[in-house]
Amino acid sequence: MGAKKALAVEAASKPVLGNDATGFMWLAIAGLGLLPFALLAMLALIVILAILAIFSFGGSQMTAPPDPSASGVAGPGSMLTELAGGDGRGTFAPARVPDQKLVAPIVAAAKECDLLTPVIISAQIGFASGFDAKMEGPDGRKGSLS
Repeated sequence: MGAKKALAVEAASKPVLGNDATGFMWLAIAGLGLLPFALLAMLALIVILAILAIFSFGGSQMTAPPDPSASGVAGPGSMLTELAGGDGRGTFAPARVPDQKLVAPIVAAAKECDLLTPVIISAQIGFASGFDAKMEGPDGRKGSLS
């Protein structure tokens, strides 16, 4: 009985991965199995470092304040104003309205709200219907698309 216990103790004390070829094979298989995860971790680290480098060195133009001297438009939000084609506060040119009977209603409507100007209202009418009073919108209204 003592011999069996001694053999069991000896078998239990042997390392699972011995120094033989089988142990090295299992180690290689485990290493190859973990290789994709190691590569993904390195790729994620590179992406994170690239993102940090872009934001820390000011690579995004949208976060930089606009340079008024470069565009000729000054003031806060001037980059957005320039992209939108103006702020609608320009000079209203009644001669550019195809139907001159609409000039007075456009000017009167602009006086109703401080945020709207005749330029904005005439641009909206031009976009929606092209100043065509016969155009009918989806809801049956004349002179607009809406």
